[in-house]
Amino acid sequence: MFKVNNLWLYLVFTIFILPAYRYREVTIRAINYDEINDSKIIAFLSVAKTLNMSVSADELSITQPAVSKRISKLEKNYGLILFQRKGNGLKLTPAGRVFYEELSGSFNNIETAFSKAYTVQNGIVQNLTIGYDGFFDLPLLYELAEQFRQTHHGVDIDIRYSSNEAVTNCLKGKLIF
Repeated sequence: MFKVNNLWLYLVFTIFILPAYRYREVTIRAINYDEINDSKIIAFLSVAKTLNMSVSADELSITQPAVSKRISKLEKNYGLILFQRKGNGLKLTPAGRVFYEELSGSFNNIETAFSKAYTVQNGIVQNLTIGYDGFFDLPLLYELAEQFRQTHHGVDIDIRYSSNEAVTNCLKGKLIF
């Protein structure tokens, strides 16, 4: 019975699955970074969020045909189908959903980078040193520090392990880390 099952799986694999996999054509277009345009990406992010080109056009202060043209060019240039269009409605395709999720994270990183650069340029960087004596949940401390860092871009946080006495002396101004 074991050999028959293995033979059956082998036949199914070699007759149906392997040929379909071998002859499947997948074209991956090389990305030409000179073609990437902020306006296309911003239009896509807006439409993907609202699923409405007219609402996105209002948000971006451009016309609806301009938004539609930007989305069409983005899809055409990279061979992606980002939206399913049905009448007046839009729906993200699976590729569109992944593209949106990845771009959203990247766009947030870009905004953070600009914010931090402006902060540093304007000389608003401050240092915060936190003394840790071992009685606090360290992962929670790092999580809290990261939350603080996200809302206070001009602060550089340094967490240092030290004895309870050294932390107390530092707070009293007797010792600096």
